[in-house]
Amino acid sequence: MTVFWKLPDGSQTENAVPDIEQLLLLLRLVNGVTLNGISYQVADAQLVVDDQKPHVCVSLQLKSDVH
Repeated sequence: MTVFWKLPDGSQTENAVPDIEQLLLLLRLVNGVTLNGISYQVADAQLVVDDQKPHVCVSLQLKSDVH
């Protein structure tokens, strides 16, 4: 299944994931996602069906600095 990662700047990147269940479980267990060296928090995850092709869209937000 394809996962679209929506970034805070409005851009997106995509990855093919062989087991979406494992990815969704991991997203619930961890505090963030790092893409291209930048840390994000998961804001939302949705199942999207376009042209009869389902995919998951994960919206990310910048991880706030904790001091």
